[in-house]
Amino acid sequence: MYCRVLFDVGTLNFERDAPVHALNPKEVFAPMSTIEPFHTDSPEYPPKHREVYHDKNTCPDGKKIKDEHRKIGTGNKKHCLECGKVS
Repeated sequence: MYCRVLFDVGTLNFERDAPVHALNPKEVFAPMSTIEPFHTDSPEYPPKHREVYHDKNTCPDGKKIKDEHRKIGTGNKKHCLECGKVS
């Protein structure tokens, strides 16, 4: 038995047929942790949080930023080191 699988690798997306028994459900159905980059300029947060952008929903520092304080994009800031550590 085969099923159609969508692979998302960075900016490349492709599909292929894969045997159902070869699929690892934890990998196939795991939620994506990479999200649209965001940053904050709100003085409510320490400089550590204002000087970087986040792109992982599993980042402990990014989780501390309230939705109303998030700005879409990188804001020309450097990438958060904690985002780089989490999957």
